[in-house]
Amino acid sequence: MDHTICYLNNKISQITCNVCGKSLEIKIDITREIFEEWVERLKSKPLRMNEEIRGHMIEFLLSFPFRVTSKPYRIYKEMKEVKGYYQKYKIKKKI
Repeated sequence: MDHTICYLNNKISQITCNVCGKSLEIKIDITREIFEEWVERLKSKPLRMNEEIRGHMIEFLLSFPFRVTSKPYRIYKEMKEVKGYYQKYKIKKKI
């Protein structure tokens, strides 16, 4: 069968038949999904940085100032992307 499957954080959010166009949407608590993803990223950050330092200390030290100064912009871009998810899933919550 010919179907398109959409995922949100490795969970099926929508299945659409490409032949007849019928669609099944699966409700996902997007706020919870985003929160859990951010918590996991925060918990793993020290380990990821440690691995990066051990593997490529010079590159890490050279890139660190740029990464620190560009972080606010990267957070802004991510928040904009999250806002898009809220709009796509028609969730009316302030973020």
